[in-house]
Amino acid sequence: MKFCALNSAELFLKLDKMNSSLGDVFLDCFEEADSFVILFNNVDIGERTAFRLPKLCKDDVLAYLYKRWPHSKTHREVDAAQDHEVNLGPYHPLLQGDIRPIVKMKGETIESVRFQTGYRFLGLEERLLNYGIEQGAFLCSHLNPEQNPVANTLWCYALESFAQIDIPNRAKIVRMLFLELARIRSHILFFKKMSELLGLEVFSFRCKEQLQYLKKIYRDYGLSYAHPFLSTPGGLYKNMPDAWPLELKAYLNNFEKFLDGLKRDFLESRFVYDRCLISPFSGQEGLQGSLTGPVLRSAGIRLDNRKRNDFYFYNQLDFEIPLGSRGTVFERLLVRSEELVQSLKILRQIFNFIPVGDHIVPFEINSSGSFYAALEAPEGELGLYITLGNGKLQTVKFRSSAKHHLLFASGQASNNNLSDFLVSYCSLNISASELDG
Repeated sequence: MKFCALNSAELFLKLDKMNSSLGDVFLDCFEEADSFVILFNNVDIGERTAFRLPKLCKDDVLAYLYKRWPHSKTHREVDAAQDHEVNLGPYHPLLQGDIRPIVKMKGETIESVRFQTGYRFLGLEERLLNYGIEQGAFLCSHLNPEQNPVANTLWCYALESFAQIDIPNRAKIVRMLFLELARIRSHILFFKKMSELLGLEVFSFRCKEQLQYLKKIYRDYGLSYAHPFLSTPGGLYKNMPDAWPLELKAYLNNFEKFLDGLKRDFLESRFVYDRCLISPFSGQEGLQGSLTGPVLRSAGIRLDNRKRNDFYFYNQLDFEIPLGSRGTVFERLLVRSEELVQSLKILRQIFNFIPVGDHIVPFEINSSGSFYAALEAPEGELGLYITLGNGKLQTVKFRSSAKHHLLFASGQASNNNLSDFLVSYCSLNISASELDG
């Protein structure tokens, strides 16, 4: 006797003989099974109870399905030449944020993808005009909560550069510390999402554990984990506690063990290698698509604003820029994992540069003009264009890597199947909040 196990999720059948729910109905299983087992999803996986329903006739279920859904597989074979659309959003568990991809398919092959955004519109650029310069430093933290306090640091760095104000070295060092912590935080979240997509739940739990340790580091400094207000124009909003470097050093020792597990249990997995050896692109294609960050570097383009723009003390540190060659999804994983290693190396070197002294200087700006500043965010170049008139904001525009990566994802989806598209899309780590800013 053959059994069919059904997992409750989306489709619900109300049968006359019973009052239960059946979900994720797989008609292929229905046609082969002699009886059915229902797994109820309202309890934990270890507590699920299987019910065998011998009185439920297979023919009754199929007849009900055919009546309710006349286009089920047994009534029509899928026409390989027939066009249809698949809606994957905006609240899909495999998507990172409120983005709605609408996939046009021909059989099992993707013809094109269009994205609908705006589901969490922030109006950030317009709100910054009303808040002003000092209040805008805090509001910037809403641009991308997964990469904070990168936007907050960029806001202050841009205004200080335009006003030609040299902030204390202590403030520069602390900002560098948190830029690398933001990179670690963003990449751990990336590996958590990729491991969930690939079905490696055990490694996902390890990533969650590391994020909890990192949250404690933020709070021990006195910052909010979601929207940390680290910098203000002229320096730091809050000085670094004396005991905080020792706590950070202890965290880095624990983080090094996590990196060993990342390489051993995730990157060296044959399954991950075979599944992610897809969606290659050349460095020239990446430059034409205005890609930046680890995605572009996975194709062999050595572009990193930390060294290119002589940002603070990065040129005095010994670290490497990881590069790939073909731009596949697996090489995007490798580049990000090596960036975690380099961030750990940078943080340990910065401990030797922490000076004593002031953490803030007076800031005032009354000039007019336009300027652009950028820094290396975890997912690529994050730029800020500002126009000032007599010290007041007139124009604010962010240059986000997410917008260019989204266009690139749309172009790469053609002639792929749906499962490969999801893996490739998630490897770009596109943030919906940056799109709707």
